[in-house]
Amino acid sequence: MKRKPYRKILLAIDGSENAKIAALSGLEIAKNTGSEIYAVYVANISCCSPIMPESYDWEIGKEGSEAVAEI
Repeated sequence: MKRKPYRKILLAIDGSENAKIAALSGLEIAKNTGSEIYAVYVANISCCSPIMPESYDWEIGKEGSEAVAEI
């Protein structure tokens, strides 16, 4: 029995142009192999205070949803 080379592919999206290009490659691989796609939004919050306002957390979630929806 021949195994598919990829069964699941994880795409890490940060909203950058490079991430979009990489995601398109991942989508093409998935299309050719019949793999499942999972996307996760990655945000750099190292510059932020450990005590972030709830509105900032909501904004990151909104950005992430929009970035993943583009893919």
